[in-house]
Amino acid sequence: DPLEVPITREAAARNLGTARLEEIKICGLSIDEVKRPFKRCAQSSILKNELPCRLYLPESACTGCRNTVIAVLVEFKEQKMLPLLSGKTIIAGRPPAAAPSGKLILVGSCTKPMRLKGAYIGGCPPENSHVVRALLKED
Repeated sequence: DPLEVPITREAAARNLGTARLEEIKICGLSIDEVKRPFKRCAQSSILKNELPCRLYLPESACTGCRNTVIAVLVEFKEQKMLPLLSGKTIIAGRPPAAAPSGKLILVGSCTKPMRLKGAYIGGCPPENSHVVRALLKED
């Protein structure tokens, strides 16, 4: 159901297109010819694991930054790079009132007010590669 995807639901509500499958014309190859297994970031168990970093990812964070952070953490886990995150704090969404200690990785435009306190990665959402680069940076 297309309406289970928040951005599709919002786009349909704003009349930016339709979410009704019967109104969508498929061109080129059929869906069966191109579909692949896909796991949504929201279905990832990475946030249930104990991470070597601190993570501030409130429920109010947008799906763009939430999915960016989750996708990067999954990639680090798959590459066995999670230990590199030790001592770092990743913040996405509206930042907390009091800045946490440690090396701050500030993900997305909502964290801009804290940009002088850590590594700020702008964008709404920022590119995954920019988040990875900030996480790998030593200083």
